[in-house]
Amino acid sequence: MYAAEMAKREQVRKAHRVHAARKQRERRRTALILLVTLISIFIIGVGFGTMLAKAQEPEKSTSEKYYRSICVEKGDTLWDIASEYMDSVYYASHAEYMKEIREINHISPTGQIISGQTLIIPYYEEDIE
Repeated sequence: MYAAEMAKREQVRKAHRVHAARKQRERRRTALILLVTLISIFIIGVGFGTMLAKAQEPEKSTSEKYYRSICVEKGDTLWDIASEYMDSVYYASHAEYMKEIREINHISPTGQIISGQTLIIPYYEEDIE
C-alpha cells in the first residue's frame, strides 16, 4: 500500500511539473508576442512620425555661397564685420564665421586687421533660377 501511495504521489508531482512547464511556456509565448507587438508598434510609430515630420518641413530655398571684398574702415573689428555680414542660418556663431574669414584671407588667429585692408568675406544668397 505504501508503494502504491508513493507511486500515486509521484504521478501527481509529475502531472504538476508537466502542467507548470506548460504554463511557463504559455507565459513565455505570451511575453514574446507582447514584445514583438510593442516593437512593431514602436517601429510603425517612428515611421509615421518621420513621414509627418518630412511632410511638415517647409521647402528650403536653395542658396549659394558667394564671396565679396570689403575695405576695412578705421575702428572695424572682425567681430563687427561678422555681425554685419554673417548669416546665422549657415554659421553657428560669430567665432565660426570669423575663423572662415581668417582662413580665406590668411590671417593668423592672433593677427589683426588694419584700416584700408581689403578682406574677402563669404555670404549666402538665394539661387535665382
